[in-house]
Amino acid sequence: MKILHINLKPIGDDYAEFRFFWDNPNDYQSRQLPLTEIFGLLERSKTDYYTRIPEPYVKTGQTLYNWLDGNDRLLENALDRYRRETIVLAIAASERLANLPWELLHDGTQFLVERCPPVVPVRWVADRDRLAVKDDPKNRFLNVLFMATSPRGVKPELDFEAEEGQILNADKKRSLCLTVEESGNLEELGELVEDYDKGYFDVVHLTGHATIDDEKPCFLTETELGDRADSSAEDIARVLQFHYPKLIFLSGCRTGYSSENAVPSMAEALLKEGATAVLSWGDRVKDDDASAAAATLYEALAVGKTVTEALASTYQTLLRSADTNAVLKDVGRGCDRQWHLLRFYVADALPGALVTTPRKRGRKRAPRPSVVPQFIDAKQRLRLLPRTEFVGRRRQLQNCLRTLKTDWEKVGVLLQGMGGWGKSAIAARLCDRLSEYETLVWWRQVDEAQFVTRFGDKLNAREREILQQTAEPLKYRLRDTFEALDEAGEKPFLLVFDDFEWNLEHRDGNYILQPKVAALLEALVWAMQETDSPHRIIITCRYEFQSDLLNDFFVQGLDSFHHADLQKKLRRLEHFDPTQTDEGLIERAIALADGNPRLLEWLDDEVLAQPDAEARLTQLENSSEDWKGKIVWDELYQQIDQPLETILSLCLVYEIPVPMAALEAVCEEQSNYREQLQRAIALGLLEVSSDVEERDRTYRVSRILPRIIPSIQLPSDPERLYSLYRKAWEILTELWGDRENQDEERWREMFRIGFAEKDNPERFREGFDRMLSVQFRPFHQESDRALEAELRLSKSELDRATLCERLECLLQQEKWREADRETAWIFYQLMVLEGQEDFDDLCQTFPSRELNEIDALWVKYSDGHFGFSVQKAIWESVGRHPDVNYETWEDFGKRVSWYDGQKGDWKDLADLNFSVQVSVKGELPATWTTRGWGGGFACGCLEGSVCWAFLFSRIKA
Repeated sequence: MKILHINLKPIGDDYAEFRFFWDNPNDYQSRQLPLTEIFGLLERSKTDYYTRIPEPYVKTGQTLYNWLDGNDRLLENALDRYRRETIVLAIAASERLANLPWELLHDGTQFLVERCPPVVPVRWVADRDRLAVKDDPKNRFLNVLFMATSPRGVKPELDFEAEEGQILNADKKRSLCLTVEESGNLEELGELVEDYDKGYFDVVHLTGHATIDDEKPCFLTETELGDRADSSAEDIARVLQFHYPKLIFLSGCRTGYSSENAVPSMAEALLKEGATAVLSWGDRVKDDDASAAAATLYEALAVGKTVTEALASTYQTLLRSADTNAVLKDVGRGCDRQWHLLRFYVADALPGALVTTPRKRGRKRAPRPSVVPQFIDAKQRLRLLPRTEFVGRRRQLQNCLRTLKTDWEKVGVLLQGMGGWGKSAIAARLCDRLSEYETLVWWRQVDEAQFVTRFGDKLNAREREILQQTAEPLKYRLRDTFEALDEAGEKPFLLVFDDFEWNLEHRDGNYILQPKVAALLEALVWAMQETDSPHRIIITCRYEFQSDLLNDFFVQGLDSFHHADLQKKLRRLEHFDPTQTDEGLIERAIALADGNPRLLEWLDDEVLAQPDAEARLTQLENSSEDWKGKIVWDELYQQIDQPLETILSLCLVYEIPVPMAALEAVCEEQSNYREQLQRAIALGLLEVSSDVEERDRTYRVSRILPRIIPSIQLPSDPERLYSLYRKAWEILTELWGDRENQDEERWREMFRIGFAEKDNPERFREGFDRMLSVQFRPFHQESDRALEAELRLSKSELDRATLCERLECLLQQEKWREADRETAWIFYQLMVLEGQEDFDDLCQTFPSRELNEIDALWVKYSDGHFGFSVQKAIWESVGRHPDVNYETWEDFGKRVSWYDGQKGDWKDLADLNFSVQVSVKGELPATWTTRGWGGGFACGCLEGSVCWAFLFSRIKA
C-alpha cells in the first residue's frame, strides 16, 4: 500500500501551494493556486453536491480530479507511478478541503475507488509531516463495541436495531464478536469499556442522530432515562480516553462535515482529542445506506482486510448495488445510494489490518457469549446477567428507571407479561442499575411472617425490634421502621417480589390478590406513602391482577423478542448456529418459539441438541403438551372462556404489533369487546410494546397461543375471513397509510392484509393507489419497497391478459391523470411478472407486445399528443443513447415540460397539467418515472436517461 500525500500550504493571504509527495515530505511536486479558487469550489459543492438533486456524480468527480490534476497532470502522473498497488490518497483536512467529496474522484473512465487496485481518499488531520501505517493485526476474531442511540422525542425515531441487525446478518462465519451496549447512554458505555482490558475492542461503533448545534457538532445520545443528551467529541473522548480503539465509526448524519464557519467536523474534533482513525458521514444519510455500509465494512475487516481495503470494498459493493446496468460506466452512476458520503479521517497513523485472516494458524472463531451469572438474592433465584449479556429491553428499562428514580407519585413498578419474556431478567438489571439501593428479594409466595423475618435480617437491633413487635398492625410497624431508617441515613431498600403470580387467585375471569398478600401489600404501600419514603418496589408477574393498589405502580407490559434482539439471543444459543444445525430446523424452531426467550433456550437444549431433533420438532408443532406449561399455567385455561377466545382469534389477523384502535376495529361486533381486550392484556395473552403513553402502545397476539390453545384460530369461513381482512385493511390504512409512516414493516403488514382479501379483485390496485398517495413525500421509499415485496408474493394472482383493459377505459374517458397512474401500475405488474429487479431492468427487456399496446392506446385516444412513441421522437431530436449526457437529458425534460428552465430544477409530478388542451406534446406518460423519487422525476441523474433510452429502443418505429 502506497500513500500519496496532498498537503496545502498557505502562501500569504491570497495563495496556497499544493504539495504532492509519497514517503519524503521534502521530495514533493507542487503548484500554486489562488485561495479564491478553493473557496469557489467549496461554494459550488454546496449547490451541485450538498443538495436534494445533485449534479451527476461523475461530473462532480471529474471536476475535482481535473482541479487536483492541473495542467501539469501532477495527480495522474503520480497515480501512474504505483498503478498496480493500492493507493491511499491522504488529503490534508485544511482550508475546509475536508468538505469536498473526494470519494467521487473520477478519472474520466471510472471512480478512483473502483480501480483494481483502488485509490482510496482519506482526510488527513496533519499533526505530523507524513502519515505512517500502523499494522498490528490481532490473531483472533474482530471485536466491535456497538452502541445505538435514539432519545425519546427525537424525530424521526431511529430504528436502532436495523444497523446492528445487518452487521449480525453479515457475519456468517463468526469472525466478529459484536458487544452491544444496550442503554444508548455515554456513561454506561464508559463503564462497559472499563470492564475490558485495553486494546480489547478493535472498533467502537456509535450509531444515531447527530447535528451541528450552535456551530458545535454533537451526537444525540440518551440519558439513563432515555431522554436526549447532546454529546460532543470531547464527551466521547472522555469515556474512551484510556481505551481508544484503532477505529471509531460515528454513524450519524454530518459527523464528517465541517460547518461554514470553519468549525471542525465531529470526526476531526475526535482526532484532536486523541483518536487515531474515525469513520463518519459527510451529510444526511438514509438509515438503510448506513446499515448496508456498516455490514459491508465489518464483513471485510473481520476476514483480515486492512481498514483501507475494507473501506474500498464498502465503496465498491455499495456502488455496484446502486448501478442498474453496465452501460452506466461512462455516465452518472450510483445516485440512488449514498456510498460517497462515507468519510475516513486519520491523524498520525493509518491503521492496517485489525485482525488476521480466518485461516491464520491459531486464529479462533468468535466465542459464543458465555453467561457467568451473579445472583441478586441469597437463594440464587434472581439471576443477574453481566452487562454485556443482557439482551435488548432498552425502553422497558428506561421506563422503569424513570419511575423508580423520578416519579414519587408511584411506589414502584409491575413487570407483567407471558411466561418466558424475561421479567425477572429485567428486574435483576434494574437492581444492577439502582446500586444506591439495598436489594431484598422474595421469590414466589410471600406472607407477613416471611416478609418480616427476611426484612428484619437486614435491619439493626432497634429497627428490627420496631418491625417485629406484635402489638401494632403491620402498616404502623412498617411506617415506624421506615422513619427509623430515614433518621439513621441508611440506604433505602429496593424490595423485589419475583414470580408474584403465586400470590394470586382467580375470580370472575380475572386474577386478584390472595387475602393475606393483599393485606401485606396494602400495608407496605401505605407505609411508604405515609413516610414519603424513598424505598421502592419491583413486582414481576405473568398477570396484571385487579387491585386499586396498582394505581400506585407503573405497569410495564412486555412483548417477545424480534429483529436484532432476537438475533442477539440466538447467537447465545449453541444449537441455533447454522454451522452445527440444519438451517431448516433452525427456522422451524424460531417460528415455534415466536420470539419467547425461555422457549428458545428450551428448544436449544431439549430439541436442537438431540439426535432426533427433526422428529421432536414435528411432535411439538403438532402438540403443545410438552411445553405449554412453560408459558401458560394450567390455571389460566380456566380464565380463557369463549368470548375471550373469539377476541384473540380475531386479533390473529395481524402479524405485527398494532395500535389498540386496530384491534378494536376487528372486534367491535363482539359484545363487551373492550373489556375482553383489557382482560387479554391483564392475563398476559397480548404482547404490549414499551411505549409509556397508552396512545402510542401497540399490541400483538403471540403465535404461541394457537399452538397451545387450538381453538384460538382465524375464522375458517372465507366470507368471515375476508370481511375480517377488509376491516383490518381499512383501519390500518387510516392509522398508517399516510406520509408520516416511514416504517417498511408496517407498510408490508398493510399490503399483506390488503392482498389477503382474495374475493376483492381490486385489492392490488388499492394497494398501489395507497402507496402512490404518499410517494410525494421526498424520498418516501418504504411504501414502495413494501408494495413490491408483497406483490412478488402474489405473482401468480396477477392477470397478464387483462393488463390494459382499465387503461383503455380511462383513456376513452380522457381521464389523463388516472390513465397515467394506471400505466405506472402496469409497469409494476410487468416488473413482477417478468421477474425483474427494478424498472431499470424491466426497460431493458420490456415485453414488446405490452409496450406497444400501451403506446398505441395513448396515441390513439390523445390524437397523437401523448405516448411513448411521441416521447421517443422528441428524445431522438435532442440526442440518443449511447451519446446521452446530462445536457441532452435536461433538454428533453424541458421539451416535455418535466424540467422548469426558469427555476433550473426538475418538477414534481403534481406540477404537470394532465390535459391535452394545456399539456405540451409528449408530457405523458410520466408517473412511472417517479418511482423512488418522492414524486419528482428520476431525472436528477443520468440513470433516468439510460432507462428511457432502453425503453424507447423497444418501441416499434
